[in-house]
Amino acid sequence: MNTSERASAHVSYTNWKAVQMYVTKLRQRIYRAEQLQQQRKV
Repeated sequence: MNTSERASAHVSYTNWKAVQMYVTKLRQRIYRAEQLQQQRKV
């Protein structure tokens, strides 16, 4: 098994719904911090 095969095997086990939720919340935090001019808090 080479590196690309191992990487693709790990991708199939990724919980994409959880990743999407994390990214969504992070984007919201960034937006709110920018609105309050507190970028360093994110």
